[in-house]
Amino acid sequence: MTGVVVLADHSIIDTAPFFLPAFLVVGVLVAIVVRDRRRQRREDEEETEDEVR
Repeated sequence: MTGVVVLADHSIIDTAPFFLPAFLVVGVLVAIVVRDRRRQRREDEEETEDEVR
């Protein structure tokens, strides 16, 4: 195994500053999508109730 060359040796701590902002952006986008879908579902239910009356 003397011919093995390690090109990079990065720990999680070294890469965290690059990945954490990306995960935060994805988390915010998911939260917005979930909120909008719940709001739309609620509005659709209200419209259906109004039509039944």
